[in-house]
Amino acid sequence: MINYSRNWLFIEPAEQQSLAELTVFIMGVGIGSVFAELALRTGIRKFILADGDTVDASNLNRQNYTKLDIEESKAHACAARLRAIDPDVQIEVIDSYLDEASMKAYIPKADVVINTIDFDSPAFPVAGRLCREYRKLELFPMNLGFGSSVCVFLPDSPTWETYFPGQDHVALKNSILMHIAGKCAHPYLHEAFARYQAGERKSYDPQLAVSSAISSTLMMGIILRKIKGKAIQEFPEFYHLDPFES
Repeated sequence: MINYSRNWLFIEPAEQQSLAELTVFIMGVGIGSVFAELALRTGIRKFILADGDTVDASNLNRQNYTKLDIEESKAHACAARLRAIDPDVQIEVIDSYLDEASMKAYIPKADVVINTIDFDSPAFPVAGRLCREYRKLELFPMNLGFGSSVCVFLPDSPTWETYFPGQDHVALKNSILMHIAGKCAHPYLHEAFARYQAGERKSYDPQLAVSSAISSTLMMGIILRKIKGKAIQEFPEFYHLDPFES
């Protein structure tokens, strides 16, 4: 087991125990792979890791994998990484894409759900609805340029559907981008978003390593606030950090 003694002064023994008792369900171990390692090193020791994808060379710029992991299952590679840090960590691996049935089986087991499902996927809004149904804390990270935003959904928070009713998952992606990027007063983001909206895009979205690290740090900070009994800012507000514009 990891020696957490260096967490003293900032994480009290009872809080360290509370972290150890949490189960975190990471839906998608792209960004989730970076968060998983940070969470384990901070004190979370129970994970459910779900992803049906394999590691691609293009993932190595921002996800917690190495060249040796290419073509391997992301879920199993992430689990192996965590076990290499601490063989005693508790992990359930779901080596497939999530659907409503599998989410119904695993969300009730979790205390916190990290929703990193591609948000232009039909499964994305289903995950949010089920987190509300089972009254789970849901964190939704989004890499934005050199920074990141994290939306927090408590059991009684408004939902994406409240703000953008009647939209399918494709239209919802654009609305989410507009909601979050529109509130971030960074000129470079506004310029990039205008180019994206004008059709300057590829078959994949741009994502940077610094953003994945900030997403993970923000999410771990939110969980620590929960453990310490501090107030958490919930949707439609969101947490945001961008070192490029700080």
